[in-house]
Amino acid sequence: MFASGHRDLPFQADVSGTWWQLNAGGTRQFGGNTARYANPGYQRSFAGNRFDARDGKPGVRWNW
Repeated sequence: MFASGHRDLPFQADVSGTWWQLNAGGTRQFGGNTARYANPGYQRSFAGNRFDARDGKPGVRWNW
């Protein structure tokens, strides 16, 4: 159950079946302590409840 400000909301997920996923990532250094990165991903089911999913995580990292 999820809770909202007014009432509980039922949540149900079917994660049965098989799928594959592909993830990649890269980082590029800028200067001595700053880097930019990106991590894209893709997922797809083999059969059954067919789905396609994409995600990505871009960002900037600063080390001190």
